[in-house]
Amino acid sequence: MGSFNFPESVLLAEIYGQALAANKFPVRILPNLGSREVVNPALMDGLVQLVPEYAGSALEFVSLGRLSATSNAGAANRALAESVAGRGVVAARPAPAQDANAIVVTAATAARYGLRSIADLARVAPGLVFGGPPECPGRAYCLQGLKRAYGLHFKAFIPLDAGGPLTLQALVAGYIDVALLFTTDPDIPARHLVVLADDRGLQPAENITPLVRKDAIARYGPHLVAVLNKVSALLGTGTLRDLDSRVDEGRYIAGRIPGARFVELPGDVHVPWADMDPMLDEMEEFLTGTRPIPVGSRILATLLFTDIVGSTQMVRRLGDRAWADLLAEHHAAVRLELGRFSGDEIDTAGDGFLALFDGPARALRSALAIRDAVRALGLEVRAGVHTGEVERAAAGEIRGIAVHLAARVLAAAAPGEVLVSRTTYDLVEGSGVEFDDRGPHELKGIEGARRLYAVRG
Repeated sequence: MGSFNFPESVLLAEIYGQALAANKFPVRILPNLGSREVVNPALMDGLVQLVPEYAGSALEFVSLGRLSATSNAGAANRALAESVAGRGVVAARPAPAQDANAIVVTAATAARYGLRSIADLARVAPGLVFGGPPECPGRAYCLQGLKRAYGLHFKAFIPLDAGGPLTLQALVAGYIDVALLFTTDPDIPARHLVVLADDRGLQPAENITPLVRKDAIARYGPHLVAVLNKVSALLGTGTLRDLDSRVDEGRYIAGRIPGARFVELPGDVHVPWADMDPMLDEMEEFLTGTRPIPVGSRILATLLFTDIVGSTQMVRRLGDRAWADLLAEHHAAVRLELGRFSGDEIDTAGDGFLALFDGPARALRSALAIRDAVRALGLEVRAGVHTGEVERAAAGEIRGIAVHLAARVLAAAAPGEVLVSRTTYDLVEGSGVEFDDRGPHELKGIEGARRLYAVRG
């Protein structure tokens, strides 16, 4: 599950994600992935399976501006469902909760210029500075829409963040005169800010609407959507504003303590003794500057090595700059698939990855997903998987004979092949993963022949 790069979106991903986890669905939340320009293509391409969206903005983005939602929530959701259906995505039931763009000024600015509605800005906008998310100039419901619907031309635009603390602080401090915030922002009433009335209906219905991939529904069954719908039914605008406020209170306090840092931890238990290790780790890092890592701890883990086939020839063919761009796309795709299957990235060297998993089946499914994802980029990878005992060193790296064996398994893999050791093969028996026996192999530096297996699929 992915979220946009602002606090409420992260909160919504946690709400829906925890509900799915409580119903035994395997969930990995990827917070703060970026703006809609990053997250929605990841959903459409299958790099993430679920995103809690905002109906009107999602419709405008997915339809490439050909369709615009109105304030009618039912019509907006129907149009969104039709627009995403051809992209392999289903729009679940919308929540009653809405969070739309709000054009906001301070009470002093409203009084000085007599502002009650957005239309009132037309006569004074040339002397005012507008602040909002960096993508605002290209958004139909931000500067583009304000110009089209209201004829507004501001003195300047300052890119800040998406309804976050930077925009709020800039508005209150007077660095900007007009801001784009969100209607559920608890700071609007708390700081007596003025939301200008959208008297020409620019902003659409923005009901919270989970978008989920059809292949995820096919894999996990209709109960997946039923859980999402149940959560949505309970999520009203007042509830969402209250939840936003609880998170915002912590940020408010931290922002007024010199040198403080606000950290959010997953979960819904607020007593400190429930799970102290994550909190103690954060405290130690804050006080000492380093995160504690158990030195010399040995764990049983599944190791995944990947690398790109024919990378040297591709560099020659594409040139350094084009190759660097393609490699960045490869790295992003690999990291998304590692995240989906709860993999821990240990190292990246050149065009290869080393990752650690707490179970072999997850590692194998991640390897297959990585192979398929990078094929869409025109790349071919191979992968080697082995399960064994490793030692985690103080700097976070892993070592042991299992690491060397996994690397040798990778070296024996053919292009596009996910090759596994006999140990991993035995451990996933009965999981539904199928293999082809590749027979015994002599692995460099490893005593005795080792039987290897290729994952089908």
